[in-house]
Amino acid sequence: MIIMPKIILIGGFGWHDIGDEAQLTTPLINLRKFIPNVQFLALSDGPEYTAKYHKIDADHSINYYLFPKTKNIFSKIMRKFGLDMLLRGAILLFNAQRLRKNKKTIFLNDRGQRLLYNLNSADLLFNVGGGNLNSIWRFGGLYSKCFTYLVCKIFEKPIILSGQTIGPFNSWFDRKFAKFTLNKVDVITLRDTTSEKVLKDIGVVKPIIKTTADDAISLPSATPDEIKAVFLKEKIDEHYPLIGINIINIGYLSGSKLNNAKQMLAEVADYLISELDARIVFIPTEYAASADDRVAILEVLELMEHKDKVRVIMNEYDDKTLKGVIGQMDLVIGLRYHFIVFATTMQVPSIGIYLDQYYAMKMKGILELMGQKKYACDIDKISSEEIIELVKDALRIKDKIKQKLEERTKILGESSLFTIEHAVKLLENKGR
Repeated sequence: MIIMPKIILIGGFGWHDIGDEAQLTTPLINLRKFIPNVQFLALSDGPEYTAKYHKIDADHSINYYLFPKTKNIFSKIMRKFGLDMLLRGAILLFNAQRLRKNKKTIFLNDRGQRLLYNLNSADLLFNVGGGNLNSIWRFGGLYSKCFTYLVCKIFEKPIILSGQTIGPFNSWFDRKFAKFTLNKVDVITLRDTTSEKVLKDIGVVKPIIKTTADDAISLPSATPDEIKAVFLKEKIDEHYPLIGINIINIGYLSGSKLNNAKQMLAEVADYLISELDARIVFIPTEYAASADDRVAILEVLELMEHKDKVRVIMNEYDDKTLKGVIGQMDLVIGLRYHFIVFATTMQVPSIGIYLDQYYAMKMKGILELMGQKKYACDIDKISSEEIIELVKDALRIKDKIKQKLEERTKILGESSLFTIEHAVKLLENKGR
């Protein structure tokens, strides 16, 4: 193995989404355990936030080069159709080839040169878990990640994709580009069985491919004293049943489905308070200004009658703390994927609601892996009354569910080390 290996980390982190941060936190813990003297550099869309949150070196991701701010109308039009990004990506690949041949870069600005320097300095590229390799996040996700992989392959760097949801692909070009690029990486692990089918359908066969689990599956929880401090700060009383609720607040999901979800959650929460004497705790997991869960939570609260029996966590907390707080719930209902990951891995019965095809893959994926597929709900095919019945059912067999979740968490936690073990192997091979 290389004496002081350097691992470049990329992913969806840097946006104040605590679930995405957990997908970086956990591999950092595990990589440090298995690889002595390892150095990290995270390429992030929010490098200052990433450096402070994770206490590692961070720099700008490829998006900083591919999507510069501009007031030029022509550039804005090109950007709308992805042409500006494709041109910049091609220039990046061209110059990576030149650097590989010890030639000077041309037509490349300082941002591009710095990115190439960072990627060329790596001993391994590790793409932590996520779900932006699809046609939904095509420009800032699929293409930007794939250009990063292609640059690393020009530099002959090993590449691991860990804990991914891949797809859906809604255009032939997306499928072809994904097939071409993903067949060049070394290892791909997945967090749902549907993604494995997607890869097979588009013809990705060359990497080692295995369905394991989400990278955050083995994230440690905060200590009991830290959790108690949060309960005191947020004025949450111990009560049975204590129901945790989360709602998503992402721009492209706005509209009738999200409004339907808000109305449904308000009705369910009011019923649980009035009929089961429950207490409701609304728990946000994203704090970014453009997608702050707390905004949607307050809108749900406005629709409720029994507001006095509700607590909203308004302060910001890190991933371990949120996982610990969620673990104190008797049951949770949520629309965000990592909210459900945190809950199920703390052995809390969980009902997941999804609004579109992409979130269906993720939500059904985690609940299926946890042996709880019946609690994955399509917003278009579920009513408030049916959610209430699922809540009653889950509370009735709570102990049985907790036992199943404990078993599955242990198994999935062990399987999630698959990418870590392969990181060790790839570095050993590179060091020979």
